Amino acid sequence: SELRVGRGVWIPRKALTLEFYSPAELDEAVAVQSWFAKIGRTSITMRFDVYRVSDRMHRASGALTVVCVERETIRPPPLPEEVKAMLERFAAA
Repeated sequence: SELRVGRGVWIPRKALTLEFYSPAELDEAVAVQSWFAKIGRTSITMRFDVYRVSDRMHRASGALTVVCVERETIRPPPLPEEVKAMLERFAAA
């Protein structure tokens, strides 16, 4: 909300990939581990893994890339430095 409303910066989805490794049961409890894999000049790529809670069986992995754009022009300005700094805490080493 701070980016969209306060700064007029949107982060629409650019790409989503997902690969399944084993089928989950209906109503199965899963845990999702996620992190920022890449924080670029205008984009952010998040990676995630999905595991069955009971035994950590790997169910799926994926990635989501979003791009920072100005609402009015849909042009990609650089991500604000303070936003990048906040995201770095959750980035892969």
